[in-house]
Amino acid sequence: MAVGNHDIREEGRAIYYELFGPFYYSFTVGNSYFIVLDDANMVRFDPPQLAWLRQELEKSRSYTHLFVFFHVPLRDPREASSHSLLDKGQVDEMLALFREYRVTRIFASHIHGYFTGEWDGVPYTITGGAGAELLGTDPNHYFYHYVVVDVDGDRVTTSVVRFPSPPAELWDRLVHTAAIYVHSYLVTNGLNLAFFLLLFLVGFLAFRMFAGKRGRKD
Repeated sequence: MAVGNHDIREEGRAIYYELFGPFYYSFTVGNSYFIVLDDANMVRFDPPQLAWLRQELEKSRSYTHLFVFFHVPLRDPREASSHSLLDKGQVDEMLALFREYRVTRIFASHIHGYFTGEWDGVPYTITGGAGAELLGTDPNHYFYHYVVVDVDGDRVTTSVVRFPSPPAELWDRLVHTAAIYVHSYLVTNGLNLAFFLLLFLVGFLAFRMFAGKRGRKD
């Protein structure tokens, strides 16, 4: 788990910590070192986390592969967009640090689609197609998916598994997005909605009965 900007809204940090634990942590699997960071504030990594990160990067030197995860990407691969970390000075510092320690690949999300490439020589994958609304119509980037990473000795390969997605037309995407929000609202507030509908129905029937009695008297 990597904490995201929506997770920390409305006192969400406390709930996230209770459910999932620390906001940044590390673990190892075989010859791979994994570091999960917290940039959910969408601005920068805080100083205590950076100090911890440097210690973890030193520990990772004895491992063959180093994978780093966080929610908000360091840079936005789209030329006309800025859906990325706001502190650009720190972004350059982070990339220099990741180059120094030879990070195998960075994984991020936040942008609802799929992008891959390199930031100043550091490989990255942005995978944000897990089910939220798709934020574009380019079929090469905006589709539902997950990413499989295979580690075989010194070799690392990534592959994308696609899921059915709405047609890559603006109107279809808008309708699909509206359906997602309506469905989410009904799932989240279904009991409250049913209660208010029941109150409305009872009130409406009571009014009809009262109006009927008044009509007969007249």
